[in-house]
Amino acid sequence: MPTRITPLDIQALSDPREYEQGMKYFLGGRVKGRLRTDTGLVATVKADGVCRVEVVVEGEQIFGRCSCSPVSGSLCRHQVAAALAFVDRPQSYLSLQELRKAIRKEDKAALVETLVNITLVVPEVAAFFGEGEEAERLEEAIRDLFDVPAAGHWSVHELIVPAQLILQRAQMLRTAGKWEEARRICFWLLDAALTLNDRKHGAAGYPESFMTALIDAYEGAALRDPELEQKRDLVREELRALLRHESAEVEGIYMEQLSERLGGG
Repeated sequence: MPTRITPLDIQALSDPREYEQGMKYFLGGRVKGRLRTDTGLVATVKADGVCRVEVVVEGEQIFGRCSCSPVSGSLCRHQVAAALAFVDRPQSYLSLQELRKAIRKEDKAALVETLVNITLVVPEVAAFFGEGEEAERLEEAIRDLFDVPAAGHWSVHELIVPAQLILQRAQMLRTAGKWEEARRICFWLLDAALTLNDRKHGAAGYPESFMTALIDAYEGAALRDPELEQKRDLVREELRALLRHESAEVEGIYMEQLSERLGGG
């Protein structure tokens, strides 16, 4: 992660009002959970609710995602706050390498208790454990997560964090070379999200960054699978199922690259 970006760089890539509000969030200590990855920054900004922010710096370009669904091409206030926090004190962002070292130092029993406590706060984590195949447990968890009331109060933001946790697990399976399981989980997530949007007549109101992450994860898991050729018919049917959703076009479900690799949708 480069360290040569300045507040002027950040200001140049954001709307004046967004930059001003982002500066207030930064100065107010709203940037939490700071992590530095191989490609950029990840943080939580506790303002206007709780927003998960990703910021990537490539040369002179700064871009990323935020769960508030910012306008494309411009940094939102949460991204501004996260970037300013890094410019001010880069060491406040814990690297994944440092995180791994810290975790390894912990006693196994203490880690178990920590994970149990996390599960009490975020019950969806329990879907990663228990009896039976993990993929089957996660499929059921996804169905339960998106089974929102037909009427009455509900918030799409209540779905985002649990869904992101499941998506993260799919990414871990990809890293482990378990392409089939990763792709299936990403498909179930995307299919469930579109099904809910169909039920709500396009009013589910997902942040753009959330849907983009699901689309990219599914297409990436399929395209990078070394056995894609053998799974061509199955993946083609999954893609067709996604494109059949009423809200597919509105949510930008195109996947031209995957469709081309499969020989057409």
